[in-house]
Amino acid sequence: IEKNAFSGCKKLNTITLKGKNLKTVQSNAFKGTTKNLTFKTKGMKKSQKDKLLKILKKGGNKKIKVK
Repeated sequence: IEKNAFSGCKKLNTITLKGKNLKTVQSNAFKGTTKNLTFKTKGMKKSQKDKLLKILKKGGNKKIKVK
């Protein structure tokens, strides 16, 4: 996910990932988004979700959740 991709999108609440191959999230990709931003994933194991969460938090929103 590119730098500043969703920066300032205050109405963005949920993002659904259809694949398992998200590798990088650049800085400030989610800066200024809502505090309850949630990523929905299908078919991912808990270990994969934990790894994804670490990658996503680098995007500027420390309160992102992965379900």
